[in-house]
Amino acid sequence: MPVWLAIAALAFAGCATRDSQRTPEERLRQSLADSSQVSRDAAWVAVEAESQEAAWGEVVRARTESPREASLVLARLFEESRVRPREVVVGGPYPPLTDQVLRDAFGMVPGELPGLRLVEVSAEPLSEGLRALCRERRAACRHEAWVAPPR
Repeated sequence: MPVWLAIAALAFAGCATRDSQRTPEERLRQSLADSSQVSRDAAWVAVEAESQEAAWGEVVRARTESPREASLVLARLFEESRVRPREVVVGGPYPPLTDQVLRDAFGMVPGELPGLRLVEVSAEPLSEGLRALCRERRAACRHEAWVAPPR
C-alpha cells in the first residue's frame, strides 16, 4: 500500500472515530456553536439518519406507518410545556426529517402550547406548514442554522 494512502486512511479513521464517539445531542449542540442564545435547562433532541437517502426513507415511514422515537420524546416535552415554560432544541442535518418529526410531535399533542419555546436547528428555514402549526398552537418557534460540527 502506498504511504500516502495509508496516511489518508489513518486520518480518515481518526476523524470518523472522533465524530462517532460524540452523541447525537453533542453534535446538535456543536452545530449551533456560539451563535445562539439557548437556556441552560433547554431540552435537546437530535434528529439523525445514516444518510440523506435513509432520512427520506424515515420521512416516508413516519408519514405512512408510525412516528419516530424522537417525535414521541418531543410530544412528551411539548406536554411538559403546559405545566411550566419549556425550551426545546431540535434538529439535525436533514431538514425534511426534522420537519416531519416536529409535525408528528405537534400532531400527538392537542391544543395550545403557549409555554413552548421551540428552537429548530436546520439547514433550511422553518417550513410554512411548521410556522403555521406554531402560530396555531401559540408556541414560540424560531430557526437556527445547522452548521456541520467539526470533525
